[in-house]
Amino acid sequence: MLVIFGWLRRFTVLGMKLDECQACGQVCEHVVGRKTNWGHVFWIPVLFLGFSHGLICSNCGTWSPLSWQAVRAAMKSGVLPLDRHRPNASAALAAQGVQDGTSLIPSLAMFDRILVNPKRGPWDMFLKAWPVLVALIVVVGAVSPRASASGTGAPTEGTPALYAPATGPAHTCWHATDGTVTGCQLANGSLMGYTTAASITCYFFEPLPATATSLSCDSN
Repeated sequence: MLVIFGWLRRFTVLGMKLDECQACGQVCEHVVGRKTNWGHVFWIPVLFLGFSHGLICSNCGTWSPLSWQAVRAAMKSGVLPLDRHRPNASAALAAQGVQDGTSLIPSLAMFDRILVNPKRGPWDMFLKAWPVLVALIVVVGAVSPRASASGTGAPTEGTPALYAPATGPAHTCWHATDGTVTGCQLANGSLMGYTTAASITCYFFEPLPATATSLSCDSN
C-alpha cells in the first residue's frame, strides 16, 4: 500500500493594515497573516508543526515577522502599534490629503489601526479545532475496551477454549472418539501406540516418560 506523507504550509489572512514597508519604502496596505505548518498523510493535515505571524507588503511582497502575542492582542483590540521607522510616511499622507482635497494631514496614529478579517477561512477553524480532535482521539483510545490476552482467564460460555502453548517438536498422532491420544509417530519413524482414522498434531519432547505424560495437541 502506497502511503503519501510529508509537510505542507497553509496561509490565513487575519486582517489588513496600512503601513510603510521597511524594504521598498512604500506606504501601502499590508496583509496581517499566519503561516501554519502541518505534517500530512494523503494531504490531510494530522500533525501540527507550528506557526508564524507577520506582515506582507502589497507592493513588494516582503514578509515582516510579528509576535503571536502582538497579533492576538490586535485581533481583540483592532490596533497593532509597531515600533518602526517611517521616513516616507508624513510625505505620503500629506500627498494623500492634497489628492483628497483636504488641508489636514492625517495622523500617524492611523498606522496603528488594523481591519480584522471576520471570515478567516477553514484553516483558521481547523487550527482551533485540532487540539479538541486530538484530545477526543486520546480519550476514545483510552476508554475503548481492550481484548483480553490470549489464553488468560476462564473461557466464557459459548467461547471455545484456547489450546495451551505448544512445547516441543510437532508429531503426528491419532486419537479415539473420546479425544484420548491412542498413538504417535516418533522422530525415528517408529509408532508408539496404535493408529485410528482421526489424526492430530501433538507437541512433546522425546523420549516420553513412562508415566504422567501430558501432550499439547491441536486438530488437523
